[in-house]
Amino acid sequence: DLLTKIKRNMKKVLFVSAILLSLTTASIAQDGGGKAYEQGKSTVALGYGFGNIWKSSFKAAGVGGSFKGMGPFALTYEYGLTENISVGAVVSYSSLKNTLSNNNVQKLTQFGAVLRGNYHFGSSDKFDPYIGIGVGYYNFKYTSKDANGNDVTSFYSVPGAFGYQGQLGAKYYFMPSLAAFAEIGYVAGSFGQIGVNFKF
Repeated sequence: DLLTKIKRNMKKVLFVSAILLSLTTASIAQDGGGKAYEQGKSTVALGYGFGNIWKSSFKAAGVGGSFKGMGPFALTYEYGLTENISVGAVVSYSSLKNTLSNNNVQKLTQFGAVLRGNYHFGSSDKFDPYIGIGVGYYNFKYTSKDANGNDVTSFYSVPGAFGYQGQLGAKYYFMPSLAAFAEIGYVAGSFGQIGVNFKF
């Protein structure tokens, strides 16, 4: 059953990868009057992750139950430092609740603050494909309580405070300053994210 779920998630990742590859190919083929990515410009992006990694970690550890999650949400700021390289920071938040068959409740919340950089390799006026990495800090809070609200000892180990991410993404500008974007990789506690991006 776990193998089936892993295969299903991999199919989703491969599907999104194919879309990003298509967008990248289109961006390289186009040569508009300007570039979607511009040195000296700033962007702010709001994204929502898909494929919550912490939920997958619980299940991989053999923890059953009924899972409900929120996020990860991610707010990203980037600045076009050079002709091809942008630098910035991303803050993220997610929460996960798992109710076990004995009515014990596990909760995990995550806050992240990561510095990241991207290499932009397109030349289109609408598409901005990029690849990058990031390092920073993650704060986790894990609780496990029984049906009466008492603390329960759990074997689940909360990950350390060091955070990192790696992403392959692309933005499509519907307007000169407004774009939709998608990323895959290890991004803000998810296997990828989608959202909107503002350039100024």
